[in-house]
Amino acid sequence: MIRWRPPATEVIERRREAVRRAPLSCRADVSRSTRPTGSTPEGRPRFHTPTDFVAGEWEIDLGDRGGAFEAACRALEEWRQFPPALIEPFPADTPLEVGETVMLVGHALGVHADFACRIIDTIDARDAPRGERRFGFSYATIEGHVERGAELFLIDEDRDGRVTYRIRAHSRPAHPLAWIIQPWIRSAQRRFGVDSARALRTAIGAPAELPAPRLLVDRPSFGLPWIGALLWLVSVLVRGLPWQTHVVPFVALVLLPAARALWPERLLRGRTIDRVWLISATTLAFIPSVGVFLWGGLAAIGAAAALRAAPVTCREDPRGLGGIVGLLLLPVGCAWAIGFEIGWWPGGFPPFLAELTAIHFHTTGAIVPIIVAAAFSRFGRKVVLAALLAFLGATATVAIGITLSPTVELIGALALIALLFAVATLQARDAFATPSSMGRVLLGLGAIAWFVGLGLALTYAVGEWRGAREGMEPYQGGGILSWTTMLRWHGPIMLFGGALLSILGRDAEREVTRVEARS
Repeated sequence: MIRWRPPATEVIERRREAVRRAPLSCRADVSRSTRPTGSTPEGRPRFHTPTDFVAGEWEIDLGDRGGAFEAACRALEEWRQFPPALIEPFPADTPLEVGETVMLVGHALGVHADFACRIIDTIDARDAPRGERRFGFSYATIEGHVERGAELFLIDEDRDGRVTYRIRAHSRPAHPLAWIIQPWIRSAQRRFGVDSARALRTAIGAPAELPAPRLLVDRPSFGLPWIGALLWLVSVLVRGLPWQTHVVPFVALVLLPAARALWPERLLRGRTIDRVWLISATTLAFIPSVGVFLWGGLAAIGAAAALRAAPVTCREDPRGLGGIVGLLLLPVGCAWAIGFEIGWWPGGFPPFLAELTAIHFHTTGAIVPIIVAAAFSRFGRKVVLAALLAFLGATATVAIGITLSPTVELIGALALIALLFAVATLQARDAFATPSSMGRVLLGLGAIAWFVGLGLALTYAVGEWRGAREGMEPYQGGGILSWTTMLRWHGPIMLFGGALLSILGRDAEREVTRVEARS
């Protein structure tokens, strides 16, 4: 909860009571990621970083004087690792026990905020032999926190008696505000390591000449969806062309990076891929005659990676199948975009239809399969496969019908619309069922956009078929809805509502878990 005034004690207590049984706002593998999985060659704990989360890790030297380990453990039990000027825990005497809820009251830039976290793990090896002693705990975010993730605070003693304080966190934005101010949040997260080191050293009376805290793992300043959205907005302002010209760059810079969280794990991930992605998509937005080839090359790499990942994904992750299908269809959209840029495409269609085909294969082709798989995933792998095959069959029938027969086109359009109406209905149902408050809003608005956009598509398809039978001009929707009207209404509704809100809603839904904390 964000406020302009410091919250009263009774307000924080009521909020704490209200979220005691609320779900965690992160997946089970995130809440498990703060438990060390081994040691590095340097003797440091090794951790797993969950997919789509950024990690930050600090190592703070507390010295080797007698009693430093015990003093640091007591300070941690008293929550004195938080710099009081920045963050205050409430209650300050919250016991370090699994399942306990603590409110973190933060102050910055004249704004006050309180966020709830739940202790999910405790590590207590204070009675172990010298050199193996370790004490700490981790907590995970609860629904309502602007970020989602988990954080570990750990006191460690090595064989030489040196005591180390370690902070390890995995996080990503959860609230729209957190996406907007993401660079500032990442900067504050970096500063926290230094401030926490100072607070804990003061609490135990550690010598002032100890080395500065070491930043072992750094969170990047900008996430790909954030900087992609900013670059896309700049390109819209700079180029000043009709909005449909900016759809393919929007998919490349915003929609697909946001949807990547719903792909199979480790598919097109990593700093190198992010850099290549950003360069190619940015060039596409500002210099399409060059960028379309770079983007097409990346799409081909993505399709090859999807084919390689398909056998494992087919067995293990029904939701991930949507990402596989989307990546396989993306090069088709790129081929049409390249054809549009060089002035050649098959079939002799008018230029606007070639451009719309590239747009549809980027939106309907690359994004919609992800939403389809998410909607049907509750029914298991076979149903997801059947739904995706039905989607591919209906899409192919529409393409064949546009070339050969209005009746075949109508049959394919009706089949596709019927499938997507089912998807919208399941999404509306999930909007009521998900424990994620943000997921409820996003999925609900996305479902409404689906119903409105599909209603327009149905009207256009039937009108186009009737117009063809009566010898009317093509692409005028039988005099009911022309392609220009569809472009003005159907396009934005489906792009920003049906696609973007649904993707963000499915991501929010996926991150919430009712998995119990560990003891």
